[in-house]
Amino acid sequence: MKEQNFNSGHCKGLLLFSGGLDSLLAYYILKKQDIDIMALIFKTPFFTEEKTVDIAKKNQINFRIIELGQPYIDNILMKPAHGYGKNLNPCIDCHGYMITKAKEILEKEHFDFIATGEVLNQRPMSQNRKALMELEEFTGTKGLILRPLSAKLLPETDIEKEKCIKRDNLFSVNGRSRNIQFELAKEFGITNFNSPAGGCLLTDPGYSRKAKVLLNFFDRPENELFEMIKYGRMFLFHKTLIILGRNHIDNTRLMEFSQGVYFEPIDVAGPSARLLGDFQGKDKVFELIAIYSDAENGEKIQIKFEDSQKIDIIKDITRRDMLRRSLI
Repeated sequence: MKEQNFNSGHCKGLLLFSGGLDSLLAYYILKKQDIDIMALIFKTPFFTEEKTVDIAKKNQINFRIIELGQPYIDNILMKPAHGYGKNLNPCIDCHGYMITKAKEILEKEHFDFIATGEVLNQRPMSQNRKALMELEEFTGTKGLILRPLSAKLLPETDIEKEKCIKRDNLFSVNGRSRNIQFELAKEFGITNFNSPAGGCLLTDPGYSRKAKVLLNFFDRPENELFEMIKYGRMFLFHKTLIILGRNHIDNTRLMEFSQGVYFEPIDVAGPSARLLGDFQGKDKVFELIAIYSDAENGEKIQIKFEDSQKIDIIKDITRRDMLRRSLI
């Protein structure tokens, strides 16, 4: 985390920071008014922080990484009050959760307001005036959220009423066109920023299908499982869920996780695997590793795994030509 260096006597704010153009512009608009800003970068298995941290550093922005972890899975992903979007994305509740976390920091560390890069009507469902006001109601942040790009079109915030921030120096951007943002980017010299929508995996149809399987398979899927399914094919056999590596990177990552039982071929190139659920499905793992390995049809290969006592066991299996397919 970059060290804080706030000026005494100035108001200070928290900025929900994605590294996208709108959140960068919100930062620069406020810095132009000599406001001290701490950027909050959120981390879950569905959106990681590396690119956003890189952009914050390049722009010399004070930042803090907030890892949402298991409470996010339990409280937002599994039971979003406002439902999901097109895929498994609980966007309204997700944004509200981040606002709530920012409010906790604001109250504990005596920040004055929360800023976002939101633009009125840029997203018809979640950024219309009614939705923005409802967000403040259910997060208990009425008057605390400043949206510098659209502030002149929205009710005056507490920090504006206190004259710490000059409303005349804020903007009235409205709608999905980004022409004004691009002009402001030129003015501020911004050339490097994340793409819109930030790359949340829950908006990806393929990843969402896998994540739905986890939600149905486990009563309370752990944070690590949503990381694991990034790295392989998924197979479901009754009470056994199998993640099968697709390449060397997948195999390496699957070895690093703690959940389930790890399997790997030891005498031929092929996929590693993680078995989750009923260990009685291990024969399916042997079969899948053999099918997807580089062994010839009829060739015997060896597969290593751990039993319930964490003792390494080697299993011989003969590869047979079968249809290669996966659940996802």
